[in-house]
Amino acid sequence: MSIQQVALAAGIFFWSLLGMVPIYFGIRIWQNKLRGLPIKGYYPEKAQNLTGLNKWVGSCLLLMGLVLIGGGVLAGTVSLLFIVLTVALTSLCATALERGAARYY
Repeated sequence: MSIQQVALAAGIFFWSLLGMVPIYFGIRIWQNKLRGLPIKGYYPEKAQNLTGLNKWVGSCLLLMGLVLIGGGVLAGTVSLLFIVLTVALTSLCATALERGAARYY
């Protein structure tokens, strides 16, 4: 294996591992099995519609994880400019999570 192939494999592994964290927490919140997670804008004890809040926050975290994995794979295989796009899209997902969660209080 060349150094480029090792770097590619390490980069894809890193971004995939990084993306699995929000995917895991998104699934747990979606299933209403995790309430103590400190996420800005996620206050399950104040929610009037807890099911809707959990679906919203869980789906935003799932999307964020998928963006991280997809962007990392594209950055490793196509171009490093996809890292900038990945960071921007992840920030948009986090902003949507916070702003959208406000409608459930």
